[in-house]
Amino acid sequence: MMPAMNGLEFSQKVKENLSASHIPIIMLTAKISMKKKIESYKIGVDEYISKPFDEELLLLMIENILKSQQKHQKEFQFSMDVEVLQIDEESKDKKFLDKVMRVIEENYKDPEFEVPDFALAIGISRTLLNRKLQKLTGQSTGQFIRNYRLSLGKELILRNRMTRNMNISEIAYEVGFNDPKYFAKCFQKHYGLLPSVMLEGS
Repeated sequence: MMPAMNGLEFSQKVKENLSASHIPIIMLTAKISMKKKIESYKIGVDEYISKPFDEELLLLMIENILKSQQKHQKEFQFSMDVEVLQIDEESKDKKFLDKVMRVIEENYKDPEFEVPDFALAIGISRTLLNRKLQKLTGQSTGQFIRNYRLSLGKELILRNRMTRNMNISEIAYEVGFNDPKYFAKCFQKHYGLLPSVMLEGS
């Protein structure tokens, strides 16, 4: 038995602390009721392992959790859709990401909106914002802002294949880049082809 608090109480404190809530929890237990198990999953416990435990099983469990996170983060880098991260709707991390998405949606068109402004709008330090985004999305704050703008740029390019209402420079300015050449360079690095090539449908 743990001193001072039990495993469920400890897990709840971790999941309620923004600086630590992204850390996966595997609970080691000799015996637990189904009611307690359900309660712990609601808190945000990721996995259970019973005593006595096998070291190889524990390491595989950890590896699978981390691989799953990395897979979802990779998908997120291109979709910028929070749902692909598969984070519990009621968790502190989901509420944090929802706020992050609201702030970026309101400010992405402003080319002067950068990391310090983002942290100020969220109401946390730049260090904590960067650490949370790295752990939850696999991106630094700067990468997050840029990739969000690029994803909207891609949407506009695909929409303009038929309409031809906007050229690449106009699209770049629309999504918050103040240099169309830099937009094209970032776009090619992220998606593997130039925006002009995507616009032509090649």
